[in-house]
Amino acid sequence: YFKDRIYFPKQKVVEEKKDGSIIIETLPAHPDEIIHTVTHWLPHIRVVSPEKLKLHVKGMVEEYLKGF
Repeated sequence: YFKDRIYFPKQKVVEEKKDGSIIIETLPAHPDEIIHTVTHWLPHIRVVSPEKLKLHVKGMVEEYLKGF
């Protein structure tokens, strides 16, 4: 889906892996742009970097799972 549609400004595919997964790179205008899209695609997406965003999303998921 990320190859067919632009989800982020300046989005580009930087690597396509043999298993079909891809790594994209982008420059968002605001961090909330990334968080909204990442949470929409869970569990089929993960943040690789930057570390601060990765930890933020991980914390959100952990808080969500505490409700189960």
